[in-house]
Amino acid sequence: MMHPSAIYPVVDRLRKHRIRFALGGSGMLHAMGLVQVVNDWDLSVECKKEELLQALHGLDWEELGCGTAPFASGYRISIPSLNADVIGNFAMQTELGKVELPVRVGWEWEGIPVSAPEVWFVAYSLMGREEKAALILEHLKRHPERIHAGLVEALLESPALPALERQELEGLLVLSGSRGNIMDTERLRIRRYQVEDLAELHGLLSDPLTMSFWPAPFDLEQSERWLKDRALALYPSGMGRMAVELKDTGELIGDVGLIRQELDGAAEYDLGYIVSSRHWGHGYGLEAARSMLEYGLNTLRLPRICANMPADHTSSRAVAEKLDFTLEKTFRNSRNRNIETCLYVKEGL
Repeated sequence: MMHPSAIYPVVDRLRKHRIRFALGGSGMLHAMGLVQVVNDWDLSVECKKEELLQALHGLDWEELGCGTAPFASGYRISIPSLNADVIGNFAMQTELGKVELPVRVGWEWEGIPVSAPEVWFVAYSLMGREEKAALILEHLKRHPERIHAGLVEALLESPALPALERQELEGLLVLSGSRGNIMDTERLRIRRYQVEDLAELHGLLSDPLTMSFWPAPFDLEQSERWLKDRALALYPSGMGRMAVELKDTGELIGDVGLIRQELDGAAEYDLGYIVSSRHWGHGYGLEAARSMLEYGLNTLRLPRICANMPADHTSSRAVAEKLDFTLEKTFRNSRNRNIETCLYVKEGL
């Protein structure tokens, strides 16, 4: 049987180029102890094809077709000498539309990030490979503590997910004991926004003191776009801005989250945090940011997380420094009045 070290040349290149990836297919099943034989290695990635090909420079590769329905991924690159396939923007087609399958790391095995099995349960089920789908489903039912509830919820948000897969995922969510809260801290509840949160969110983003380090307080249209584009639209990927509430009262006092965006010309995973000026001085920003950082590193397994803020925003910089971020550089932020901006970084896997 093939040893996982066979694909280290690919793994090393993906890490060097900071491409998010995870081992799936029979390799994942073997890592879970569910099968004994691995015939080939499947790696899923989230990046443009050009970025992947640049990372694979020096290896012999060939582009294969993704196949007909239900296969609907963006591209597929084969490395025959390593018996490896790299699948870009993994997706399946159903009668209801395209089901996008995110790269989500469940754990690391032999130095390789392994996909959360819920992703491949859906993939195998939609491929019609019921035996492998059943292996994963039964494993998760036997070990409900291993269910990635946030990922299950994200998968359930796909309108193209058929009824059978939806029913099984709903069952996993019940077993996990989670029904929507992403994380709780000692004093805070961090949860996904709902459309009904717009009024409270706008109250936060339109406050002049709260937004004093931003270009300007938000008008209602900007708050609506924030809710739609930076929160609701990103939840299927496991990222997006989220509401920060006080546990004791349920009051929405802030906003925190991870998004993929360009910072000084480079695409980065950016950790952002906002706390209402009425609640400054209580450490809520640090508490929320720490929880979101841990989620990004330990659940999403992001390779690198950044935080950016105006150079004179001392309280925001203090949060980043207390979380052991390192100041990488300063730059002029064209999206915020071209002011001097600090870029803090923290490396993950």
